[in-house]
Amino acid sequence: MNNQNPENEIRLYSTNRLEDIKNEKIAFVIDMYEEITNEDFLSLNGDTKLKRADVITEEILNFVKLKDFCSEKTEFALYIYNTNLKKEIKFCEISEFMMKYNDYKNNRYGKDGIAQGESYLDLVEIFKEAEIYTNPMQSIESYAKQKGKENDFIIRFILFYNRSEIPVVMSNNEYNIMTFMRNPYFIFDVIFLRRKISNDDDKKKLLNTFNSLNNIRPQFFYIFEISGSLQKFKFYMNLLLANPNQRIKLSNIDKFHKKMENLINNFEQ
Repeated sequence: MNNQNPENEIRLYSTNRLEDIKNEKIAFVIDMYEEITNEDFLSLNGDTKLKRADVITEEILNFVKLKDFCSEKTEFALYIYNTNLKKEIKFCEISEFMMKYNDYKNNRYGKDGIAQGESYLDLVEIFKEAEIYTNPMQSIESYAKQKGKENDFIIRFILFYNRSEIPVVMSNNEYNIMTFMRNPYFIFDVIFLRRKISNDDDKKKLLNTFNSLNNIRPQFFYIFEISGSLQKFKFYMNLLLANPNQRIKLSNIDKFHKKMENLINNFEQ
């Protein structure tokens, strides 16, 4: 008999069946806004200020190495967004990605530089790029009926958003975001790196678009806010390592974090 308290149970979005765990193509989108040069992180020992750009670059590198260790069939790509979306590295296996990523690190601001002032990031550009790899006209239900025609991979875009006081936009009114969001093979995650925002109304305005998408399809993405905490950044990147069909529900993440802290504390005692 299972006597576990349901309140303490950590639920997954989907399944543990191996046949449901698909390979992944993961694209990183770095928002090249002026804040990316801010030194708003501290090293874990607290004695060194770190540029946001350096932290993002290093955490992507760590993520790719760990993900390849977990699943060698994963492919990676890199995009930057200053005033519009640009592909830096096309989807490829880790060896090719790492070689090209090192070139990117040496010239990370690129020939197009950094967006400044009141410049907006348009989510539709990202979604349209993801459409190349998916079939957005299919709903979850119709996919389920077409045995043998499913994608053999999940496409994931992870956005590192750097505009503390500028909300994202979706400029194309003709673009059918609702249809696209029903695609079970596309996952969109956001790590929102920002300065501290004192006004709650400003914070709500910034998160409005992200939260409205999340309310329509709760497992569509994770959205994490970070304001200078390297420890939190690393924790969130570790959560993103999970295959989307095995990830923890967003509402359970705080509970999971506390359980992990208790587990670590028990080992240290």
